[in-house]
Amino acid sequence: MNKKVLGTVIGAGVTYLMRNKSARDKLFSTVRNFASSRQGSAPRTPAQQGDRSGSYKI
Repeated sequence: MNKKVLGTVIGAGVTYLMRNKSARDKLFSTVRNFASSRQGSAPRTPAQQGDRSGSYKI
C-alpha cells in the first residue's frame, strides 16, 4: 500500500475516534481487555514487571 494512502487512512481513523466518544471508548475497552487477557497467557519477563510510574492512563 502506498505510504500516502496509509497515512490518509490512519489520519481519518484518528479523526473519527477523536470526534466519536462511544467508538473511542469501545476501542480502548477492547484493547484493554485484549491486553489483560494476553498478560495472563504469557509469562512476564523482569522488564515487564518493572516500575510503571512513568506511564500514563488515557
